[in-house]
Amino acid sequence: MNIFVQKVGTNDSIRLTSETERSIFDYFWGNNNRILFLKDTGGDENYQLYGVNIDGSNLIALTAFKGVTTNIIDDLPEIDSVIIIGLNKRNPQIFDPYRLNIETGKMTMLAENPGNIQDWMTDHDGKLRLALALDGVNKSVLYRDSENENFATVMFYQWNRRVGWSTTDPMINSDGGTNWNGTDSEGTVWKKSNDPSPIGWRVPTFEEINTLLDTDKVSYEWTTKNGVNGGKFTDKVSGKSIFLPAIGDRAFGNSGELNISKEMGSYWSSTPSAQQGISFMSQLRFSSVQAGLFGAYRSYGFPVRCVAE
Repeated sequence: MNIFVQKVGTNDSIRLTSETERSIFDYFWGNNNRILFLKDTGGDENYQLYGVNIDGSNLIALTAFKGVTTNIIDDLPEIDSVIIIGLNKRNPQIFDPYRLNIETGKMTMLAENPGNIQDWMTDHDGKLRLALALDGVNKSVLYRDSENENFATVMFYQWNRRVGWSTTDPMINSDGGTNWNGTDSEGTVWKKSNDPSPIGWRVPTFEEINTLLDTDKVSYEWTTKNGVNGGKFTDKVSGKSIFLPAIGDRAFGNSGELNISKEMGSYWSSTPSAQQGISFMSQLRFSSVQAGLFGAYRSYGFPVRCVAE
């Protein structure tokens, strides 16, 4: 298989590749002017990435490293010039993430995979912020605030409590404890002293989360990104979006039982809704059916998606 480009409504086409030994393995649009494609050499399955303009010019071997294969982490459809790829260049058994300029071939390593990272995820600005780790049968989600920081494990938090709880079993908290507190916390707002967010960030309010549910301005889609189910909220004007992975929760009450749900996601707000009252705190809940704000017992353990102060 080779790649041709033909303008809609015409009979003329431009041939972009001329492979004779093996078919092109895969191809996709890099931007409106550039096609990217993967091919190996003689069936060695070390797939290398190439880029070519739609007029056939500027053909570049973007990852022409001997014995190295390329996988696509994120094609960043909202960003024209770069994509995120994985290369087993440093270690044949491990793929590290790189930001690649598809026009020039310049690439930057974004993190070093310790060996247990199975998938990586970016934010809407194309920054690598989330990693999915697998240690035996235990899965965990890692997060960082910026690409200049190290990844840390995402944790579940009970409302208005600073201590975080592991998203895998055995259950342990951020202070090294194992005794789950099944009582409900007090207060009508998440105190600053109890906010687990990094400096300069905080737990979002009910009103802030509710802006994601304004269907006149924001569209919602249950989707899968890099093998992870979650909710995607997209601004209808700017096209910018936020993806929230569905990673489960810990049950309210005395058990703190882990619920690994791939079909529903929940995230805390820092304030209650007027309709629900203060007995239940508001949580954003989303699934393949709907997204909405619901009340939840304060002793539930949910993740937090913090916002800038």
